[in-house]
Amino acid sequence: MKGSGGTKGLYYGMTRNQFASLSFNTQMIYVEKYFKERGFRANKPQNVANLYTTVTGYGYKRGFKAYEKNKVWDSNRDDYIAKGEMVRNAAFRAHQKKYF
Repeated sequence: MKGSGGTKGLYYGMTRNQFASLSFNTQMIYVEKYFKERGFRANKPQNVANLYTTVTGYGYKRGFKAYEKNKVWDSNRDDYIAKGEMVRNAAFRAHQKKYF
């Protein structure tokens, strides 16, 4: 995770358990920081695709580890996960309908 200082398994210098033990309000400080580091701003027009690609990333090509971890989002099966492609995926639409 970026923000870990390059140390695998750390989230802003904390282990997953340490991070989980923080209060909700303190965790939200780090969530805000995470989004800001990725260019997501509340004062810019946003949509669901921007939100989800901020979290999951995009630009993944078949043959790379990131693609293999996210291949369910290759909605058009062209071996490339483009920005916003996940929100066109049938599985995502079902999730969105249930929770949004």
